[in-house]
Amino acid sequence: MLEQHRLFEALLSNKPKLHYWGGEWNCGGLDNIKLRRLFELACQSVESATGTIIETGAGLSTLAFLAAKPRRLISIVPDRDLKKRIDAEAVKLSLSQDGHEFYIERSEYALPELARTSEPCIDVALIDGGHGMTTAFVDLCYINCLLKKGGYLALDDIHLHSVRQIYLLLQEQPSFELVNELGKLAIFRKNTSDRFLPDHMGQPFVARNSLSIDDLFKQSNATIAAIPNPVPAGLELGATIIIWNTGNGSKGDVHVSVDGGDEKLFFRGSKGSKPAAWIAAGSTYEFRLYEGLNRAKLLASVQVTRNK
Repeated sequence: MLEQHRLFEALLSNKPKLHYWGGEWNCGGLDNIKLRRLFELACQSVESATGTIIETGAGLSTLAFLAAKPRRLISIVPDRDLKKRIDAEAVKLSLSQDGHEFYIERSEYALPELARTSEPCIDVALIDGGHGMTTAFVDLCYINCLLKKGGYLALDDIHLHSVRQIYLLLQEQPSFELVNELGKLAIFRKNTSDRFLPDHMGQPFVARNSLSIDDLFKQSNATIAAIPNPVPAGLELGATIIIWNTGNGSKGDVHVSVDGGDEKLFFRGSKGSKPAAWIAAGSTYEFRLYEGLNRAKLLASVQVTRNK
């Protein structure tokens, strides 16, 4: 391992600026402490039968992984020019790229095919590619499918809302154990050979944060709620589901007021659910549940907004 450590220290002593953000070239978001921990995990993986590492995104992490001389390194990033810069720096640092597979495409395309055609073979995984909600969760789904029991999953940028939801999900998941938290980098160890997480009720984080419609209907107190609220942003008008229960079986009316304007009848019934598929950003929709058919008594209300 002396040679691997020599190569890694050479990288730290002269870190290349591989990324262009905010009008200037920079080294990326992984400092020396985080890079060293990823390098240590990569060195451990070399001793396993598969010795395979995968990363979504690329940069200094790629060079740190190469310094460990893994049997196989899979890098996925839709940036051909970044690959060229990494290749050039690998040559300067005398880092062998034998066994390095570079997929120049979005992880949403590359990972499903890898998961479909491969048995679990990954010892170390780093999710640090696209940080949008859907991309991050696609990466989690298929990397988990490829990750071996006892393998390590590193999440970078857990301060971002999308990645933090994965962090919170895995923190409560019995099949994963948090082993390191280094600022914005969290590292989990997988403790099961299951290729997929269980359905929602087998995910404690999801179950704990979910609203049961059945439980809502069983309440003795009058209730009205909207799911989701706020409504996610998007190009088209948004939708939410209004759920209500008068609580005592009495007839009820649900009215809606937009931005404090006149009320309009939304639906009638003692309890029920109905979508409202016309929620626009910048407005506030107040849904009011009344007892009786003439708005005799206000029982409950909920305000719905939409993210911009």
